[in-house]
Amino acid sequence: MLIRCFNLDFPPRGLFIPRRSDPPLTLLSKKDLGTHGYEWHKKNSKGTGPFKFLSTFPPQHVAGEKYAGYHFEGRPYLDGFKANSAPKMARSFKKPYELIRHP
Repeated sequence: MLIRCFNLDFPPRGLFIPRRSDPPLTLLSKKDLGTHGYEWHKKNSKGTGPFKFLSTFPPQHVAGEKYAGYHFEGRPYLDGFKANSAPKMARSFKKPYELIRHP
C-alpha cells in the first residue's frame, strides 16, 4: 500500500528519517528536564514510536529495538531495526521517494 510520494528539495542524507527522533527534534517533557536534565533525553526520547533506542555509531548507523509497551497491540511487526548511513548513495537519488506500507 502506497502511503505517500514526495520530492525533496535537498539531497537526503543516510540518517535523514532516523534523525527526526534525535534531540532537539523530539518532544521534551518539562518535568523530565527538571528531574533528569538534558543529557538524559539522549537515550530516553519521547515520540520515538514503536521502537526504543538501542545503539548508534555516528555516522555509520543507528539501531532500535521493539518497544514492548507500545500502545498499539501487536505492533510493531519488526523486532528491531538498524539504519545504515550511506551518504554517497543517498546523493545519487533524484526521483520522488515512496513510503511503502506492507500489511
